[in-house]
Amino acid sequence: MKIATIFLFVFLLFLRVDYIFSQTATMQISRRTLPLKELISEIEAQTDFLFIFSKNDIDVNRRVTIQPNSKHISEILQDALRETDITYWFGNNYISLRKKEPQLISPSNLNLQ
Repeated sequence: MKIATIFLFVFLLFLRVDYIFSQTATMQISRRTLPLKELISEIEAQTDFLFIFSKNDIDVNRRVTIQPNSKHISEILQDALRETDITYWFGNNYISLRKKEPQLISPSNLNLQ
């Protein structure tokens, strides 16, 4: 039982370290506007992250705008994808891109008078 507890603790520690790395990894971007595919290439070239996405869902030729300077990867992605229908998620050394789920409006949220 002690061994299982130790393995669980080590596993959870590695998960937390990966999450912290994704939040603190920084990179330098010099351009303000660029296609999403070039941003993906820059992130993959300057970090250990790889991107996962469906070409049917994500238009990589779409131009994105960022503030050029050294930033955390999560800040760059948040900045670049702010005006899009794309969301991202960090997992291990991967960044998953996907379309945002459409928000459904329920009758209880409507204020009809």
